[in-house]
Amino acid sequence: MSSAGGGSIDLPVTVFIDVGGSDQYRYYEYPGSKDLPGRMPSDADGRNSGFSQVSLSKAARQGSGLLGAGMLFDLGPEGDTYRSLIRSQGVGVLGVGVLFDAGGDDDYRCEGTCQGAAGFGIGLLLDRDGNDAYRAYSYSQGFGFSQGVGILSDGAGKDFYFVNPGDPNIKADPEIPDQGGDPMYPSAQLPNNGNNSMSQGCGFGRRDDQGGKYMGGGLGVLHDRGGDDLYVSSVFAQGAGYYRAIGLLIDEGGDDSYNGLWYVQGAAAHVGIGVFIDHAGNDLYNPHYPIRATSIGTSNDFSVGMHLDEAGDDIYEAPGLSLGSGYAQGFGILVNSGGNDQYKAAGYPTLGGATICTEFPYTIARAKANTIGVFVDDNGTDQYAIASETPDGGTSLGAGDDQTWQYQAVKQANPDGGVPESEKSAGVDRNGGSAVLP
Repeated sequence: MSSAGGGSIDLPVTVFIDVGGSDQYRYYEYPGSKDLPGRMPSDADGRNSGFSQVSLSKAARQGSGLLGAGMLFDLGPEGDTYRSLIRSQGVGVLGVGVLFDAGGDDDYRCEGTCQGAAGFGIGLLLDRDGNDAYRAYSYSQGFGFSQGVGILSDGAGKDFYFVNPGDPNIKADPEIPDQGGDPMYPSAQLPNNGNNSMSQGCGFGRRDDQGGKYMGGGLGVLHDRGGDDLYVSSVFAQGAGYYRAIGLLIDEGGDDSYNGLWYVQGAAAHVGIGVFIDHAGNDLYNPHYPIRATSIGTSNDFSVGMHLDEAGDDIYEAPGLSLGSGYAQGFGILVNSGGNDQYKAAGYPTLGGATICTEFPYTIARAKANTIGVFVDDNGTDQYAIASETPDGGTSLGAGDDQTWQYQAVKQANPDGGVPESEKSAGVDRNGGSAVLP
C-alpha cells in the first residue's frame, strides 16, 4: 500500500479505509549509499548529497494532506506496520491529514514532518490502543509550524516515542544497541552531537533576525493516555515552544522515562510557550542521557516554560538552568505534587532561579523587565543534590526538604549594588500545610 490516504494537488481528497488484519503500509524503496544503518531506505527521490543527508522524498503518504486532504482509517484490532519518509502518517501542509488506528501493537517509522505534524494546516495521528512504537528524526510526534496544529494522541499501552538524538555517543534505540545517534538534522545548540528534534509536543516558528522574515509558530501536542512509556529526544522536545509557538506534552499516567538533551520537558525560547504535564506515576527524568542545558520548567527570552508532575516518586537528573528557572526575561516554573522525589542539578540557576541576560546592560529597559523562576514541591520527603558552587558569586539559600529559599544571582548588579530587582526567584518544599513564597 504505497500512498494509502495521501492527498495532493493532483488528487486533492483521498480517503483510505481498512477494516481488519495485520497490515503493512509501505512505499517503493530505492536504497542508496546514503541510507546508513538505522535510516529508512530512500524512495525514487533519494537523499541530499550535502552534509545533512536528509530525504528528498516528495510523496505524501499514510494520511497526509499536501495541498489537499488525505485520510487513512485502519479499523481493525490487529497490530500494523507503517513505513514512510517525510510528510507522512498524519500530516497537514496547506491541507488536512489524518491517520487513525483502532488498536493493536503498531510500529510507526518515518524521518521528518510526520506522525502528527502540520504547517498551515492540521495533522492528526490518533492511535486508540496497544503497545506502540513511534520512530522519527525531526518535526514529528506532535509538531506545529506556523498556522499549523499537529497532534499525536495515543491511548493506553506501553509506548515508545523515539526521536533520534543525533549524538553518536548515545546508544538509544534498543533495536540497534550497537549504533549511536545519527546527526542528520543538525542542531545549533549541539552541532554534530545532536539533532534538532522539534518533536513530542513542540511548536515552532520562523525567527530570522538577519533577514527580517518572521512567522509565528503553531501548536504541537503529544497526548498519551496511559501506560509505562519511554520517551527519547534531543533538542526542543517534550513540551517545547520556539518563537511565538506552543508545545504541549500530556501523559495521563504510568511509570514513564523521559530523556532529552536541551530545551526539553517544559522549556521555551524567544516568545514561546512550552508546557509539560505528567498526571501520575513514578517517573524518571533523563536517567540515560547526559542532559546538557535549559530544561525542565525553564524559559528564555520573554517565554514561559512550565513543568507539572502531579504524583509519584520521581527522580530528576537536571542540567544548569533547570527545574523552574527563568533566564533573560523568561518565566520558568516547576510544580511537583506528591511523592518522595529526588532532584539532582549539575549547575545554576536551578530550583527556582532567575537570572537576567548578561548581554544586556542593567541600565536598559529590557533588563528591568522581570525574569522569574518558581519551584514548588508539595508533600513527600525529598532529596536534593546540587552543584556546590554557583557561578559568579550567586548563592542558593537553603534548598532542601521542608524548606523555603531564594536564589540570588549577582552576575550583573544594578547601579546601586546588590541583586537586580528584576530577578524574581522563589523555591519552596513543603511536606504539608501551607507556604509563602519569598
